[in-house]
Amino acid sequence: MAKLVVCSSCGREKEYYAKGLCAACYIKHYLKYRRLKGVCSHCKQEKALYAKGLCRVCYAKHGVPRVICAECRKEKKHCAKGLCTACYQKQHDFPKRVCKGCGKTKTVHSRKKGLCQACYIKQYLKQYHRPEILCTECGKIKPVNSIKKMLCRYCYYHLYYKFRKK
Repeated sequence: MAKLVVCSSCGREKEYYAKGLCAACYIKHYLKYRRLKGVCSHCKQEKALYAKGLCRVCYAKHGVPRVICAECRKEKKHCAKGLCTACYQKQHDFPKRVCKGCGKTKTVHSRKKGLCQACYIKQYLKQYHRPEILCTECGKIKPVNSIKKMLCRYCYYHLYYKFRKK
């Protein structure tokens, strides 16, 4: 047999569903992404309640447990595994590993390549660096766009793309 309780929202004696509410009130308040309104235990204003009987603002300020972070040794809001948010992200998003570029133990910036940030930037600059050549069209020393044709960017664009505009 179902348990009859007084619904904390509508005040009627109905079959208990969840969180002290009848089925109709539960659907009205929770399944439609609304929070149950009530008096916040900290600021004493009637607002939508989140965890621990606090409104969203008070929960952010006072509800999240504060711990001394195991990594940086500062008192901050707890994220996971005894770490604050910043230290947790450093360890789990960009963990410290041996860099394949310089061989030092650093925070890995590129997981696929296994490079620290400095080595990743160096490799990126090498990859996209355009050597300077003597352009066969304008006769000036400029960064190359087409090595086969020995053309700078400006001349390459004007020779090959000006015809496409028409």
